[in-house]
Amino acid sequence: MNSPIVIGIAGGSGSGKTTLSRKIYDALTKYKVELIEMDRFYKHERVQSRSPFSNQVYEDFDHPDSIDSTSIQQKLSLIMKSGTSDIVIIEGFMLFHFETLKEMLDIKVYVDCPPDERLLRRVSKLAGWGIQEEDYSDYLQLIRTRHEQYVEPCKWHADIICNGLSQTSLAVDLISCYVSKQKPLK
Repeated sequence: MNSPIVIGIAGGSGSGKTTLSRKIYDALTKYKVELIEMDRFYKHERVQSRSPFSNQVYEDFDHPDSIDSTSIQQKLSLIMKSGTSDIVIIEGFMLFHFETLKEMLDIKVYVDCPPDERLLRRVSKLAGWGIQEEDYSDYLQLIRTRHEQYVEPCKWHADIICNGLSQTSLAVDLISCYVSKQKPLK
């Protein structure tokens, strides 16, 4: 059985991970591609944390304990064993933090983007969902800190660090070229 190529895409909240993963997905239409989004694997029990700045308690979706990494690993293992996919793209801000998941990746891509730009993108996304300004102060109180603790240090595990401010076409081309060399079409 031929194992799929597993492409992992990590980076901070609002860096462009989802955009990049979807562009890669669209570029590989000649293959059977499976897309896994880590955002769908939060644990049911909520992690509570205090902001180091205000001491206020927040639901902490950006702590590793909030992610069900075991279920992600099981899903990825099942796809890899099934032989039904040529390529698996998995994206999530905490992807490189979990050693077992990191070891399952053939290509590791980190989308790097400055904090101010990530905040602007997040604010815009939340506004589209109808969330008011005071509701995203949690970015400044906790999310930024979690990024510095858990996400940013993991970027050095990446094979490719992609600029989240620029067009992603070069990264998509590089990854598509790698895939076509590893899995030539018949």
